[in-house]
Amino acid sequence: MRLEHLYAVDLSLLVVLHVLLEERSVTRTARRLGRSQPAVSRALQRLRDLLDDPLFVRQGSALVPTTRAEALRQPLQVALAAVDQQILAPPVFDPATDHREIRLLAADFAEGMWLPRPLAELSRAAPHIDVVITSNPRGWDTAALLQSEVHLAIGPVRGDTPSVRAVHVGEETFVVVHRRDHPAADRLDLATYAALPHLLVAPGGTPGGVVDTALARHGLSRRVAVRTRHFQTAPELLAHTDLVATLPRRFAVAHAERHGLVVREPPLAVPSFQMKVAWHERWQHDAGHRWVRERIAQAVRDQL
Repeated sequence: MRLEHLYAVDLSLLVVLHVLLEERSVTRTARRLGRSQPAVSRALQRLRDLLDDPLFVRQGSALVPTTRAEALRQPLQVALAAVDQQILAPPVFDPATDHREIRLLAADFAEGMWLPRPLAELSRAAPHIDVVITSNPRGWDTAALLQSEVHLAIGPVRGDTPSVRAVHVGEETFVVVHRRDHPAADRLDLATYAALPHLLVAPGGTPGGVVDTALARHGLSRRVAVRTRHFQTAPELLAHTDLVATLPRRFAVAHAERHGLVVREPPLAVPSFQMKVAWHERWQHDAGHRWVRERIAQAVRDQL
């Protein structure tokens, strides 16, 4: 393909040639294209110079195409149809027939609680869209989203990067969780809370967090006796140890009864966090992506 050659050509001339081949009249071509007759005549002359062929010869009041012009009729029609239908026409998305894979980054506490409903809807309305759910080994800052090959992220996305779009779907608070017959069940003041061995769920694998920051404001620190990447293992670990954990409220409540756990308010102020559905800017105008993300965001929002 000679791109430099194409760049030097006014491709609108091909539209004029196509209509001239159909109408065989400068006047009718001008009327159909909404241009003046002199403008179409000038375009025809430019085409003749470009293709080094007269293209049309006059026969009475009609223009008769030359053999070169006739030979161009079909490839010209195919080329213009492809530009119109495949390049200029807005993409058509039909969830019932669309085939694609959506890679979804989700906090594991959100995966089991909030994804079953939207995924059930997707399976009914879009049976050929496959979903791959992955974890968040790099944490929830927007830089991680930029580095990850994911289409959507659901979780406490942090940071402000122009290339990442996000919608707020709900607010989550923290509670303290421990087994029902825990030694500190009768009393959990701030000093006791700080002195107890803690279970920390750190999806990014790094120590520290909002609890440590809150304790530091009181001149206190805690011992993290067990650190795990996975929320789903926390209830079982708490049920069989003297560990305490500070977990998202809805997750804790959902698992407390089955594992014999007590859910209580923290003895200090721990900031809440926003749950978001986020995606990279490159997917912003993709019709299929928009359809999927809007339904997932709304389904999560309805549950928060």
